[in-house]
Amino acid sequence: MKKPHVLTEQRQEDAIIASVYTYCKENRIDPPTPDRIRRFAHTALHRFDERLCVSIMERLSAETRASLDDLLAVVSQDVEELPATLSSEQDALEEKEAPSPPYARSALSFLKQDAGSVSLESILQETAKLERIHQLALPADLFSQISPKILQGYRQRIAVEELQEVRRCDPSHRDKSGAASREGICQ
Repeated sequence: MKKPHVLTEQRQEDAIIASVYTYCKENRIDPPTPDRIRRFAHTALHRFDERLCVSIMERLSAETRASLDDLLAVVSQDVEELPATLSSEQDALEEKEAPSPPYARSALSFLKQDAGSVSLESILQETAKLERIHQLALPADLFSQISPKILQGYRQRIAVEELQEVRRCDPSHRDKSGAASREGICQ
């Protein structure tokens, strides 16, 4: 009932719904109820995501998939070992004069971290991020068949999602969104 190309160009439910109404009008079909069309649109988006995930996963080696999962592993660090960009948290802890508790963070949160002000340390941190991304060995054309709008949506999603939400996702979604985020960092 929907035009298949709509999903490959954008992920906006309203655009899919409008496409359904246009299709019905062009083919002189009485459209389903608005609630039913909304369910169709939601299902179409979900199925598109699933097919996209499968196609991306098929292109990744087992080693690359394992490396992507490693980005979600939480590693405890002492507060003193944290990068300078987290110094405000460190200062707050030092003011309390409490022993430094371990600070748990993932490699993904490190990659998502803003570069901060320009300094030698921030340049070295950004270089380390790029090296970590390069080590993932993502195929250069992994996202060549995906619309830039859709890819940007995945980048934005992974940028704001909490780690526990990323971990809860189907592993194929994690890999797609995480790989899209890292692809975006490199572009």
